[in-house]
Parts: sequence; C-alpha cells; structure tokens
Amino acid sequence: MRARSKLVLYREVIPLGRGYNLIMRGVMVLLSVLNFIFILKGLRIAALSIMVPFIFIIFMYLTFRDLKLFVTPDEFIIKFWFFTSGIQIREIDTVEIKDSAILPPPYRGYLKFYWGIRFLKGLKIFKLRQGDAVHIRMKNGHTIIITAKNNQELARFLETQKVAGGGVG
Repeated sequence: MRARSKLVLYREVIPLGRGYNLIMRGVMVLLSVLNFIFILKGLRIAALSIMVPFIFIIFMYLTFRDLKLFVTPDEFIIKFWFFTSGIQIREIDTVEIKDSAILPPPYRGYLKFYWGIRFLKGLKIFKLRQGDAVHIRMKNGHTIIITAKNNQELARFLETQKVAGGGVG
C-alpha cells in the first residue's frame, strides 16, 4: 500500500449541524436522568448498565463532530466518523460548482434530512446543505457532492491538482 503524501494543500473542517448536536445532547440528558433515577431507587446494576452507553455516546459526541476534507498533491481525502475515503486526483474527471437543488428528486428528498453519508447508486453525498455544491465527477462514473464552507476554493485546489497531473504515481 502506497504511503499518503504528507503535504496538505487544502484543509477544511465542516462541523455537523444543529440537528446532530440536539439529538446527541438530548440522548445524553435522557441517559443521565435515567441514571440518576436508578441511583435514587437503589438499582445500581441498572444505573451501571445505563452508564456504559452514556460513556460511549459522550465519546462519540466529543470525537465525531465534523467532516474533514484534505487535498494533497496526489489525493483528495474525506474523513467522517470511522469512514475515510481517499480519492486519487488522477481518478477525477471534472470538478464543477452547481446548485444542490438540481439533484434528481429522489436524492433531494433524502438529503434534506440526512446528516451523514448516503450511498445511492454511485452517488456519494457528504454534508449537503442548501445552495451551491462542488460536484466531483470521477472517471468510473461516480459523483461526489460536497457543500464546503468555501466551494470556490475547494474546486480551485482540486482543479489545480488535476491539471498538475495528480502528483507522482
């Protein structure tokens, strides 16, 4: 397996939205209230059984708060939770900025409410928001759509690296 390039030309961290934070905080409050009730009732085993998922959810909440994008001379890397996707720059066919509303209706309906990764027949969607999105069309026919904080800059870095030849092979 080839080592990844250490030189990061572009880095972006996209924080997860209010929905994610609200759900995680709500679950943490619910588990802590249940734990408190079980402790008051003297049900120590039940309180202990609540603490295990509570600690796991706190770990998840503190660790996985964002989507990270990296562009190196030869790779475009996307990190989200335990998922890491490395796409060789030479595999990219086109990079365009389009309105996210032009997606076909089945995809549009799913994306409005989904805050993670969704694989739908070759279409990889990461953190879609309203407005413009970077459409990365790959040579194998897949399309990756990302709404970055600065779509113009991400598209420019990807296009620059693609024109430069995608680094050393």
